[in-house]
Amino acid sequence: MSKTGESPNGSIQLLEDPKLAAKRIKSAVTDTGSEVRFDAEAKPGISNLLTIYSTLTGKSVAELETEYEGKMYGHLKVDLAEIMVDFITPLRNRTNELMADPAELDRLLAQGAERAREIAAVTLARSMSAWASCRPSASQASASSMSAASNVSEGMSVGVILGFPPAIAEELQRWRASFGDPMAGWCPHTSRW
Repeated sequence: MSKTGESPNGSIQLLEDPKLAAKRIKSAVTDTGSEVRFDAEAKPGISNLLTIYSTLTGKSVAELETEYEGKMYGHLKVDLAEIMVDFITPLRNRTNELMADPAELDRLLAQGAERAREIAAVTLARSMSAWASCRPSASQASASSMSAASNVSEGMSVGVILGFPPAIAEELQRWRASFGDPMAGWCPHTSRW
């Protein structure tokens, strides 16, 4: 299961037939010996299966080692195959339902996009607030704006002109050089874009 590039049997596709996933788990190449214990160097195959099992169940690898003490690899594989099927089946079924109903899929995508916009708006408001707190006072701004044109033409950073701390001014200058002028559209009177 760890050498995914060599064979399709080395990976589990989350949307594949659960029976095929179970078959792949049961036929996974393990290591010599029969002791179920985690050792990434000496037992990479069984260690991989223990990691998958632990991830899907929330049990620690140590708990699994204790649970399978005295048992063979086959016991672990059969149990893990069942757990994998229980994990994949609802995911696959829901995906198939959504793919069969494009209107519902579009509705859910739009709902997710709206939620993302709401979260992004809060983040943007916080960053704009933090950014605005770096701006100079009105008297400093008017003094700065008087010499802004000559300073920009002399190569001075927009961030320095606006009174940003040096580290922020340097980052703003690097960003401006890479992506264009981030100050385009900024309204100094309303502190809004």
